[in-house]
Amino acid sequence: MKHILLTALVLLIGMTGFSQEGNYWSSVDRGSVDFEGDFPLKEYDVFKLNVENFQEALKSGEVVKLPVGKNSFEEFSFTEAINMAPELKKKFPSIKTYKGKSNDGSQVRFDYSNAGLKVILRQHGKTIKLIEPVGNNNYVVFEETNI
Repeated sequence: MKHILLTALVLLIGMTGFSQEGNYWSSVDRGSVDFEGDFPLKEYDVFKLNVENFQEALKSGEVVKLPVGKNSFEEFSFTEAINMAPELKKKFPSIKTYKGKSNDGSQVRFDYSNAGLKVILRQHGKTIKLIEPVGNNNYVVFEETNI
C-alpha cells in the first residue's frame, strides 16, 4: 500500500511540475491593481508575472510566452541582443536585452532588469503592443494606438 501511495505521489508531483512549465503569466482583474497617479489607458489587460518561472525560461534560451491580450499568449524564440556599449554593460550588468520572432511572423524586443520587463511587440507587421510594469509584478498590455 505504501508503495502505491508513494508512486501516486511521485506521479502527481511530476504532473504538477510539467503543467507549470511555461506558465509564468496569470490574468489579473483590472480593479485589483492600484496605479500610481493618473492612468491614461482605457483599453488594456493586466497580467501578473511569476518572476522565478520567467527567469528560468530566459535561462533556457528556447521560447518565451508573452501576453498579447485577454487570456491570449504568443510564443517567441529569442536571442540576447547586445546593443549597449561595453562600458554601460559593465556598469549595468542586470539589464539584458532580447529580440525574437514567433512562428507566425510577429517580432518582439524586450529588456529585463531589476526594474522589470518592458516589451515592444509588433504583431504581423501591423499592430504594435506594449507590455509595461505597473508594480508588484503586475504588467499592463496595450496597443500603441491607445496611448
